[in-house]
Amino acid sequence: MACLAAVAAQIGGVILFNLDVIHALSAVKWEAKKGQCRKLFLSTGFLFVSVFLDFYIFSSAKYAIDARMNNAASGYFNLIFMPTSVIYMVANFVIRPYLTVLTEFWGKDDRRAFFNTLKRISAVIAGLTMLAVGGTLCLGKWVLSVMEQIMGGNPGVLTAHFWAFTGIVLGGGFYAFANLMYYALVIMRRQKTVFFVYGAGALAAAVLSGALVGAFGIGGGALCYLLLMAGLCAGFGICTAIGLKK
Repeated sequence: MACLAAVAAQIGGVILFNLDVIHALSAVKWEAKKGQCRKLFLSTGFLFVSVFLDFYIFSSAKYAIDARMNNAASGYFNLIFMPTSVIYMVANFVIRPYLTVLTEFWGKDDRRAFFNTLKRISAVIAGLTMLAVGGTLCLGKWVLSVMEQIMGGNPGVLTAHFWAFTGIVLGGGFYAFANLMYYALVIMRRQKTVFFVYGAGALAAAVLSGALVGAFGIGGGALCYLLLMAGLCAGFGICTAIGLKK
């Protein structure tokens, strides 16, 4: 029921926000042409598949821990993994208001303005990432100890994974950068490039997740997540830079 409610909320959001906001865009063509809908769906096919690859890459470390470790370890990892959702949400609050502006700049072939806007958003994400990592280094052990008290478990079961916790927070920052570059590539109509990067990331996740978790446990899962997010960030960043030069 929760999943159905989430889907209904997404549909409601599309109706409430997208259909209303689209009337504020002057360049929208309202004429319907035969075959255009089919062409639109075909052009977004790579992005559709990429969504599933993205989810697999993001969650591969958790899958590996579920498969190779006990329920307690899985629960501990899920707890230290929670900040990634907050970082992702905050990053989207920063990125999404600029998507229309970026699209307009690209449509006008104003690459300098497009690039400068990406730099400004990147600076904000970098600042938030430094703040999050710095806060984790200063307060992370205390936060984990509070969570231990709430759980009522043995002292040290979470604080023992402090550096894994810090690595996951840093990985969340890389994921925020990757999302910005992903949106830039979508605006550039580089759907196949997006799919290629996600495909390479999924292959890396399939290889690294089991190996690192098997060797290092929860710490290996955190390292896997950090490496994969850094890889996505680098892949999308390099492709975006190449796209801007063409």
